[in-house]
Amino acid sequence: GAVVASMGFKGMLTEGAKYILGWKSPHYMYHCNQAPSLKLLLRDFKLSDDISLRFSNSEWSEYPLFADKYINWIDDFLLLVSFAEGHRVALPRLQICYPDKICDIYRMNYSIPKLPENHNFNSFRIPSNDFDQYIKKTWCRYQGVNRQDLIKIALISQVTDIQHSMESRYLSLFSGVETLLLRFRLENNRELVVSDKSRWEKLKRVVQKSIKEEKTIELQKEERMCLNNNINSLNRVPLHKVFETFAAKNDYFEDLWNFFGNKDGYSLTEIRNRLTHGHGIIERYIASFSVALENLELYLQRMLLAELGWIDEKSRLLPHDDFFVKKWQLARQEISNWK
Repeated sequence: GAVVASMGFKGMLTEGAKYILGWKSPHYMYHCNQAPSLKLLLRDFKLSDDISLRFSNSEWSEYPLFADKYINWIDDFLLLVSFAEGHRVALPRLQICYPDKICDIYRMNYSIPKLPENHNFNSFRIPSNDFDQYIKKTWCRYQGVNRQDLIKIALISQVTDIQHSMESRYLSLFSGVETLLLRFRLENNRELVVSDKSRWEKLKRVVQKSIKEEKTIELQKEERMCLNNNINSLNRVPLHKVFETFAAKNDYFEDLWNFFGNKDGYSLTEIRNRLTHGHGIIERYIASFSVALENLELYLQRMLLAELGWIDEKSRLLPHDDFFVKKWQLARQEISNWK
């Protein structure tokens, strides 16, 4: 590096060798230790070999490889990096090198992420020493799961750097949780109460007949019509039941604000319901709402860790101490007065 810098070069492209990088990612620009002014760009051997070695191999499982698929791989990989680091990492520009020219392609739907002022290795959700193992394990898991698109949507909902209001951020995170629960529904056959179509149609006709012939309750024509139009919703497993099943399989939420129900106090779902019905947070409850927001984000992050197969490994997302629990219990009591 020192020799290259002494020759007047400002940057150098080099191999992203594991024995040099260790846990670090090749997807960053580094500086030479011997000559800090020399910028270093490192080759990702996996993605490079996909093009240089496997691109024309018709027996390769990913053949044929087109540009949009390749870029999607990079975007998905960077989503996992973003989740581990706690801030968005993106690819807003591509540079293609031809023998006689260099072509820059700008992706207009991507912006350059702003790095938080307090961002450092110690603030990563996944400890830096475990980062390499995290990437290997979660990337392998991510590539092999069904309905990968739903995990991707959930990842995007919590790593975006778009400036949200507190209310819109809350709704975005809640949508991410619902997306993961939808995937769980599909994977575990928890979408319908009566899954057999013929059995449900028979039951449906019985319910419709009961609504039509009911005499003890004086139902208006419009009321009967509304009930008939909503019969199919009776056959859908309620979201709170899907969550309970998910939580039973992934017991990582005991230290968090209750997600459903009100027997233990005002739930995170009740807060979402009030927001979707147009009730804004007033100043008195902003502090309590921020604690609810923190708990909701932890729900989504822990659910993602479970889906990515890293929940039992090292992270800074679980568990939390008694002080944390006491804080949200007080916040829950306070925000329950929000009417």
